[in-house]
Amino acid sequence: DSSGVLRYVRLEFGGFAIATNQEINGLTAGGVGTGTVIDYVEVLHNKDDAFEFFGGTVNAKHLLGIAFADDGLDFDFGYGGNIQYAAMIKRAVNDESDSNFLTESDNNIPAAADAARPLTNPQVYNVTAVRIASGVGQYGGVLRRNTAGRFHNIVVTGSRLAPLTLRDNSTFVNATAGELVFDHAILNGSFDDAAFGTGDQPGNTRTFVFTTMTHNRNLDPQLAMGTPSLIRSYMPDLMPLDDSPALDAEFVANPPDNGFFDAVDFQGAVGPGQDWILSGWANFSDN
Repeated sequence: DSSGVLRYVRLEFGGFAIATNQEINGLTAGGVGTGTVIDYVEVLHNKDDAFEFFGGTVNAKHLLGIAFADDGLDFDFGYGGNIQYAAMIKRAVNDESDSNFLTESDNNIPAAADAARPLTNPQVYNVTAVRIASGVGQYGGVLRRNTAGRFHNIVVTGSRLAPLTLRDNSTFVNATAGELVFDHAILNGSFDDAAFGTGDQPGNTRTFVFTTMTHNRNLDPQLAMGTPSLIRSYMPDLMPLDDSPALDAEFVANPPDNGFFDAVDFQGAVGPGQDWILSGWANFSDN
């Protein structure tokens, strides 16, 4: 177990490609344990993923990613921690063609080793992921390579391709077995076949998202920010409006009472009286 405190930290304009397919993330947690506190951490305009968790069990709250180049929350190598309250805001500048602005979750890399244990199995609650429209980027989230995990109270809007895709038969096996859950989410965007790419299974993904899971909806989350734009991302108001479906109690999952998670009555990263993003600690500038 590791120990330490990372709280109210801004990681700005960091990273570069040190070799092909070896870029530096905003925050990388490699094998970090539950003795470490990660809370109120912002990544702004970095080269690769906003946050990547390589194995370990560290928990994290209040994660803010702005204009990261690749993925928002990236999970690999058996990561099994808890995450609550994360906001990922993708800008067109610095974006990459293969980026997934909510999450990319793998059990192992390369895929040939994806049977390794423990499975990647994060518990993730209350995330809002928005993307400013452009011709770059892929999905909201990609779940693949035998990943497990539990994702609840997620809001995704603005993806160029599908808001969520599952890949690889092993991942669908985990979904069937209940080891992979993605429910109580607003996934706003197209799930038509044309919104998927090579390696995807559109029909199986739709069945998982809207039939196997029983509390997902594809509709406008009605955030105060409105349609994401560059100007609006300089003071990003992700609060659900009064009539937002994100406030419908029937579709909100209450997290486990395990000493880490807070009880909530909203979907997404922020709710009434709990706007931790605009409380004065974060930077939204691009220079």
